[in-house]
Amino acid sequence: MIFCTSSITVTAQETAQSPADMDIMTARLAILLSQKLSGKVMVGDFLQGEEDTYLGRFWQENLLGELTNQANRSYTLLAPGSQSQADYMISGNIIELGGMVRVYARLIRNSDSSVMSIVHVDIERNNFIDELLSPIIAGSGSTVRRDQYEPDSRLNPVTVQIGAGSLNRTIHANDQDWFKVVSGSAQHIIAETEGDLDTVMELYESVSGFKLQENDDGGRGSNARIRWSAEAGKEYILMVRGYSGETGAYSFMVNTFEIPDSGFEPNDTLETATRLILNNGEAVNALISGVDDVDWYQVEIPPAGGEITVYTQGDMDTLLALLDPDGTVLTEDDDSGSGYNAWITQTVRGGPLYIKISAYDDGGPYSLHIEFTENR
Repeated sequence: MIFCTSSITVTAQETAQSPADMDIMTARLAILLSQKLSGKVMVGDFLQGEEDTYLGRFWQENLLGELTNQANRSYTLLAPGSQSQADYMISGNIIELGGMVRVYARLIRNSDSSVMSIVHVDIERNNFIDELLSPIIAGSGSTVRRDQYEPDSRLNPVTVQIGAGSLNRTIHANDQDWFKVVSGSAQHIIAETEGDLDTVMELYESVSGFKLQENDDGGRGSNARIRWSAEAGKEYILMVRGYSGETGAYSFMVNTFEIPDSGFEPNDTLETATRLILNNGEAVNALISGVDDVDWYQVEIPPAGGEITVYTQGDMDTLLALLDPDGTVLTEDDDSGSGYNAWITQTVRGGPLYIKISAYDDGGPYSLHIEFTENR
């Protein structure tokens, strides 16, 4: 059983911009604790959860140094790992509380596990402190720092305002970042990441928790991007993680976008397919509004038949299929074109031919190209 024989000592919220500021904090803490020490003392870990961080290591090593330099001390400091020989143990933990970090230090008497004193220091969060919150990974010379929005979770997401600019965040080891978006009106929304980190994004309904979409490389480079049609007053949750456990920095943003009126909609079924005239070199520009949207087109192949090439261009990952008038798939393709675009070259007979275009995991603008060579 653990007994606490003194009240909690609390210091006011501090601001630390440099190691020198931290030195002053640990010096004050050493003075408070040294007044209660005698015999053999060991300074243990200052952990954040179960993680060893640079901030925790800083406090441990600085506190040990400050206690060593105390004048007229009536205690002997033991090396780390000598807990069984110590009369007293000093250890602590680190907790992130929104815009500040709280560092606890506990003085424990080993003989009966009594807590002799508890001190906590509240430190205002800034870039310097966020850097020190990086976990120390064994065998690794570099780590990714936690960002100022941690801790966040599925039940505690970071609220993002549509059109408010980007949030700079990081993915550290075993990390997922969660965001909440509230759509005030029915509108088309695009959420995306930017940066060198290969990101994966998932979109959920806030209330039901149902996953609506997932995207890996729909944005620029290896960034994720999701577009969807939001309902008025509805909340949505987005999760961002690194692909295959990757860590690093990225920026996250949410904006609205307009669907251009191509004059083709509605063309969501074979029966409502947009009629196109075979005209080599002419592109059709349109947009898939999301994974549930499908665009259908019809071309009339001359009686002699021939070879048709159909392909898309743009940033969207397209799925392409050619079908006969009965809706039977003649051939289909995913990524045979440039980037994630689809490309089909097929010998076809005369008569109606249908082209179906959809998105693999996210909508977006595209251009449709059709080239035809008639049999002679």
